[in-house]
Amino acid sequence: MSLLLSPYTWLGIVLIGLSLLGTGFYYGAKFEKGEQARKDRGDQVQLDIERDKREKLTREIATDFEVRREKVRTVYIKIKDDADENINQNPDYGQCGLDADGLRLYNQRPVEIETVSAASFNNGVP
Repeated sequence: MSLLLSPYTWLGIVLIGLSLLGTGFYYGAKFEKGEQARKDRGDQVQLDIERDKREKLTREIATDFEVRREKVRTVYIKIKDDADENINQNPDYGQCGLDADGLRLYNQRPVEIETVSAASFNNGVP
């Protein structure tokens, strides 16, 4: 019997082939796992960069908002102080009143004017 026709030879060849195939799959999977890890790391770095950009933009927007808000506060306080000073300099503002003719004219005004002016005034109030 020839060595090539022996079933044990073929069994050995098949086993060696299967072991080589298994080893190839093992090292291929190991290599692919390393490549995937590198790719994931690169993706994570990109995501971190984008997150940092978003956070920086958010901080800039918040800072800008606070600066504007502080300017509004400063202007409001200045206007309030000016108004208080004006009232203190002119104490007769509290003595305003209408004489009899003025009261008569005020009471004879059309009702629509009062509702329109009251409605427009209330819309302006926060």
